[in-house]
Amino acid sequence: MKSLIPILFLLLCSCKNDLEVIQPGKTLPIIYGLVSPQDSVYRIRLTRSFLAEGDIETVARNPDSLYFYNADVRLQLRTADGGIIGEKEMKLTQIEDKTDGLFVTHPNYIYQCNPFDVSFKDLPAGAEFNLIVEVPDADSTASAQSKIPEEPELLSALGLLTKSTVNLFHFTRNVVLIKHVREFYTEFELIFRYSEYRLDSWVPKEFVYTRKIMPGEPQYYPEGQPLWRREYPDSIYLDEAFMYPLISNRINEDPEVTSRQFKEIELRVFNADAEFANYYYAGQYLTDYNNQNYSNIINGLGLFASYWTMTYPAMNLNNQSMDSLCSGRFTKNLKFRNWE
Repeated sequence: MKSLIPILFLLLCSCKNDLEVIQPGKTLPIIYGLVSPQDSVYRIRLTRSFLAEGDIETVARNPDSLYFYNADVRLQLRTADGGIIGEKEMKLTQIEDKTDGLFVTHPNYIYQCNPFDVSFKDLPAGAEFNLIVEVPDADSTASAQSKIPEEPELLSALGLLTKSTVNLFHFTRNVVLIKHVREFYTEFELIFRYSEYRLDSWVPKEFVYTRKIMPGEPQYYPEGQPLWRREYPDSIYLDEAFMYPLISNRINEDPEVTSRQFKEIELRVFNADAEFANYYYAGQYLTDYNNQNYSNIINGLGLFASYWTMTYPAMNLNNQSMDSLCSGRFTKNLKFRNWE
């Protein structure tokens, strides 16, 4: 199953080709928006449902069939009990053209605004984004709420995440604990970067190992014990027993590759609200008998959710670990070389 993180880009830049089935005569706002405390600009995509009279492709490529040009779109930052911390008006903005598909690719409109000038880390527990969309042709106001997830975090008892090199033969020192809060979705990624020499040139490559923790799974506990004695819903040991079989399984032998060079290991953790995970996983299991898309938009269709990403400094392998990568029993056939 693919990672959720690329969806952040695709929802705004790609062209969705699935037609929503609606009741005749009813115009619904279709909203897709993913916002983060880290964003320099908040963006949502707002389009409309329509019924085609005549050729569907001709109608779908008409911008007037797809966009609301005069919508009143507001983004609020609220406390858990509905108190308004701040409010922004989102403006209609033309951006780069979408990829080619059924619907119009040019012009490509979104609604956007500047971020809130607050410290999200200092907000009270349960703070949320609230999206309000009023369009003249719709029967009622569309809205959606998204609870802001906690800042994601990886924990390491002995400072592994602050080191520039890792020794894969220190099992007890290499545990990385994934902090997870029950009400949010958490995703961990390990990105292994390397390059291949083929056809007289070096080609950059990478593979991504992903672990997912769904909302509702247990938190770590108890708080009173030392970090390395707490129990977590998931953990990663960056040791030889984990890494070398993983590398062997993810990188295939290729007769056109004469050598490979290791570059770095990067760790990333991602938190999102439960709506994000519900929408994505509902789409993975659609069948011919049940093809109703998940939506958290009131009086509309689509997804509005919030997320937060943390990327840690990349790590290299120490000499012992690099030697094993080049000549060890799991990976020596992959032609890794310990030279520049």
